[in-house]
Amino acid sequence: MRTYSIFISFKDASGKNILENITNDHSGEVNHLGGDRNGWTEIIDSELYKYEAILPEPCFKITTSPVITTPPVGPPKVHPLYVTKYEDYYLLEIGHTSSNTCLPIHTIKHILTCSHIFGDNAEHTLVSYWHPRIGLVNCLPFKFESVIFNNCYRITVDGKEFSVTQEPFRFYSWDTVSVAWVVLDN
Repeated sequence: MRTYSIFISFKDASGKNILENITNDHSGEVNHLGGDRNGWTEIIDSELYKYEAILPEPCFKITTSPVITTPPVGPPKVHPLYVTKYEDYYLLEIGHTSSNTCLPIHTIKHILTCSHIFGDNAEHTLVSYWHPRIGLVNCLPFKFESVIFNNCYRITVDGKEFSVTQEPFRFYSWDTVSVAWVVLDN
């Protein structure tokens, strides 16, 4: 399978973390960060955003509402949007998984509407750029599945470019994750 996951830090011009209060009861929290880390992951209420991912043909188009369109190569695994708190970071997690039969995706266009993040109800365009790296994931005891992890190396938000780094945050079975550092003017 091929995975495309990015974690995005959104801060305002003063440096305040915009995602800090996007979820406030943590009723859906999943503490898979372990150890002495102060971390959790929670699904963001789908009423707070509208999201669509547009991937190059012949892969697929993903939308979180109201219907997921079926791709020509089989149904995608669609992940809802998450907020992850890791130490002092609050990160928006966007992830997609496709089968290995789908050609590598180099660019994903994300259309996101979320007044909590952007301060308005307009559609905002994020474009992420990817290159593959191969890894193994322990899916079941004694069984490993070949996974093509993809690192995001560049992102734009409404045409403005922001830095992306590979961070040694310990999420799931990944050794590093792609983190985009976005500072908004609102």
